[in-house]
Amino acid sequence: MIIRIIRHAETSANHAGLLSCDDRELLNENGLRQAKELSEYLAQYTFSQVLVSELPRAKQTIQPYLDCGSIECTSLPELVEGCYNLDHTAPINERWELGLDTLGDFRGRVKAFVDRVKDMTGDGDALVVTHGHFIREFLNMLVDSHNYLRWPIGNCAETALDVGEDIKVLHVNRAVI
Repeated sequence: MIIRIIRHAETSANHAGLLSCDDRELLNENGLRQAKELSEYLAQYTFSQVLVSELPRAKQTIQPYLDCGSIECTSLPELVEGCYNLDHTAPINERWELGLDTLGDFRGRVKAFVDRVKDMTGDGDALVVTHGHFIREFLNMLVDSHNYLRWPIGNCAETALDVGEDIKVLHVNRAVI
């Protein structure tokens, strides 16, 4: 089984180079165009399941693809972005205290998804649409990194895994549009 993990399309905060935890943030005009182009790219694949973050920008990213076919998606709360406190003067242990969850809660959600991926089996491929920091944390846990690696993850970039007896990372942050 191949699992394709896509970061959501561009938002205004992404365009400005800002970190954003706003759970209401929508795609900007370029992001809406990217979502349409992503849909065209994804049309070459057949997915047995589509999993998406509950945040609007992730749902907007996958909607053009869903509109073109008969597959439905499942929204998963564990795929929601971690909420990082942008106040860099705050003590390190308080930088994750912004409403949605603590660093421990976030990592717990990511770990639950790592375990879910390890248990995935089936004939069809899976598609996951989520967020940049979630994907970075997921990859670090998946490869059991002892040093946190800051994987670059662009908007609409694809990370692909081959899940079988072992999990093989096929590529990270591949531009697909």
